[in-house]
Amino acid sequence: MARNLPVTALVRSTFYRLNELFTRKSTEAHERLRNGFTYSEFATKRVEESFRRAGNIVVNRRATKGRPKSTRYLNEMDSRDMRGPCRCTICGREGHSRSRCPQRAGPSSAGGH
Repeated sequence: MARNLPVTALVRSTFYRLNELFTRKSTEAHERLRNGFTYSEFATKRVEESFRRAGNIVVNRRATKGRPKSTRYLNEMDSRDMRGPCRCTICGREGHSRSRCPQRAGPSSAGGH
């Protein structure tokens, strides 16, 4: 197309062709957005082709309850996770610590710390 031209003419020719391409693609993209499409025609075709090749795949994910199971090897840093529930040193019950004990005197008591 642009053979035996000086460098500036070659750059100018490339610039104008690229500018025209971007203008055309921008117009097409805005038209698709106005018509309610989200993706380009190329992307839509690729997604539809992938769905067609995949067939009817249904993935049923089970919602598990509780803490996720660890799959790594445990060491001494994980010893806190391996302990049972905390036990209060004031009343001896499980489920709360000494600082959260209902038997503990409140901040309005005489002889505070």
